[in-house]
Amino acid sequence: MQKKYSREDIKLISGQEAVRKRSSMYLGGDPSEPAIQNQMVQQCLCHALDEHINGICTNIAILLGVSEFQIEYDAGMSLEMIPEDGICVAELIMTRLHACQNMKKNLEVGGKFCEIGIMVVNALSSQLEIETASKNHIGKQTYSKGFPLSHFEIKEYEGKEFTKLRVKPDLCLFHKINFDKVGLQKWVSQIRQAMPELIISINC
Repeated sequence: MQKKYSREDIKLISGQEAVRKRSSMYLGGDPSEPAIQNQMVQQCLCHALDEHINGICTNIAILLGVSEFQIEYDAGMSLEMIPEDGICVAELIMTRLHACQNMKKNLEVGGKFCEIGIMVVNALSSQLEIETASKNHIGKQTYSKGFPLSHFEIKEYEGKEFTKLRVKPDLCLFHKINFDKVGLQKWVSQIRQAMPELIISINC
């Protein structure tokens, strides 16, 4: 006999909750596997690679830690406000599913390098910090499991554009962080071959 569902049985969940409930589906495999954990690092670079093709980003640095990783590059995410959403473009990219892919300036980057998007990385992290400078403004925000802990702090700024990400994958989902460092090095080498003018370093 087929079970009947009432309106009370239907529960709306956020994009972040959906990602966390189906982490294997979004990552493409078991989160405990080192090669799958590499996706967390790789997907944080799609904005930088997009900006490189656009002639802006020239340098990307990746630092792998014991239970976290950091990424820094010389291009900023837009801090312009989106009136209908009440948030800036950077926060939209960090918190909305597929926003990262849909806002690419170069479609080949979205198709080749942005498989899951940085929002998925954010949702699967116990903590993620972003600091970015763009068009004479600088802003920072901290997230937990993909949700912002406060409003984006935006101030006037006169320095160079940049983006810094500090990511702590959620150990409740990944259990232990064990990146496939050889695989990441090979991936970085492939980027170097495809984009010879881009300086990209990885420190394990």
